Amino acid sequence: ASQDVTVNIEDNDPPVITGCPGNIVVSNDPGLCSAVVIWTAPVSTAPMISTYLPGATFPVGVTVVTYTSTDADGMVSTCVFTVTVNDTEPPLLSCANVTVNLDASGSGSVVASDILSGVPSDNCAVTTVTLSKSSFTCADIGSVTVTVTATDASGNAATCDAVVTVA
Repeated sequence: ASQDVTVNIEDNDPPVITGCPGNIVVSNDPGLCSAVVIWTAPVSTAPMISTYLPGATFPVGVTVVTYTSTDADGMVSTCVFTVTVNDTEPPLLSCANVTVNLDASGSGSVVASDILSGVPSDNCAVTTVTLSKSSFTCADIGSVTVTVTATDASGNAATCDAVVTVA
């Protein structure tokens, strides 16, 4: 006696990805608001695509990188890690000494642009510029040191001092 038997073989095993990188943390490239990041790409037992490849440029902040491997039967495996680029570069600024002439009521003031030699620059963007002192009275007549502080979005700060002659 004989009997025909149908045997269905199912692939229930997803592809195997090895060498998935751990999370990566780097500083920005000098003068840039980004960084080129290199890692060793993982390998898989099936074709694989990625949202980013080693050597890609990443902006300051956190970016998710995903490798997806799909075999011929539609089984999928993923490798996911983050690339964090920290802005560690402070702004650049330069101060110049100035004179403030008090008005008839005995008061005077300065703003950052009065003291700065140009606009502060940063690899990303300067978000705040503050002065240690901006208003003057007769009590300040003479030389007063004013500190200008420029801060970027990542909290990096730089300072310069100017002598304000109050007359």
